[in-house]
Amino acid sequence: MCANSLNAARYVAEMVANSATYANKCNKGVLVGGMGSSSEQKLTCCQIQLIKESQDCFTEAEVIEHGYSFRNLFKPQHCPGNDGMLYRKGENLLIEHNGLEMVCKCLQFLCVSIGQDKQFHTFIECEKYNSLEDPDGSVIMDESTGYGIVPLPPASRLVVPVSSILRKVILYPRFDNPQSCTVIDFQRPILPETSHMAIIPFYPAVDDMIWINGSDPEPWLAKVLSVQSSTKTARVYYYISNGDSLYSPEPNQRLGVDRVHWDTILEVAMGEWRGNQWESYN
Repeated sequence: MCANSLNAARYVAEMVANSATYANKCNKGVLVGGMGSSSEQKLTCCQIQLIKESQDCFTEAEVIEHGYSFRNLFKPQHCPGNDGMLYRKGENLLIEHNGLEMVCKCLQFLCVSIGQDKQFHTFIECEKYNSLEDPDGSVIMDESTGYGIVPLPPASRLVVPVSSILRKVILYPRFDNPQSCTVIDFQRPILPETSHMAIIPFYPAVDDMIWINGSDPEPWLAKVLSVQSSTKTARVYYYISNGDSLYSPEPNQRLGVDRVHWDTILEVAMGEWRGNQWESYN
């Protein structure tokens, strides 16, 4: 099934919701964008092979060389509140295939005619991230959140039926290793039981007091002076410890002012002002 717009896809889902013939097919996903000459695509040998591998019942000869490419797919039952979920090219998703869950980046959705009856089947073509493993082969988890970690860039390409899509995930860069990301499974069906299990991306704002991962073993305290969203950096002024929980501005302005990347920011510093000094609660 396909529709020209998201509203049209929602309308189609509503119209066939009680249809014994079309409801199941619609719930697998409605392609959004319209099927025309502009979306027609000749499949590569690699794509045909990946489609064949995704379904044991297909043979390479049964896969037609031409298909249709789409940027979006609407799944009417993938969101609380019956609003449905629109999946887009470029988003990171959790895919289940052959009994395994894997993190993937969506490249496109493919509508392909297969078999002598020329029935259309819908697939997602994506890039798969490997799990980060230690030398023993055990999967490494983020110690502070319990989420998985994936190395960058993606390792391999995959084509699977759109019924394999579970939900969206967010890949959040790790400050200690920019070549890896923590997988934030924000749409998981079971909510976090404690605050320790929840992770919320932090974006600095002017006047925030923050902890920064510097070259010393202990983090550095700083006040945010300005934020540059385009470069994901912040201009900060460092505060130095007085030997207890109080911190004062670095007296040498040349040493005190710095520009840091967001990835080096550990967290918001908890505390309160005592005049021009910061009393830390951390």
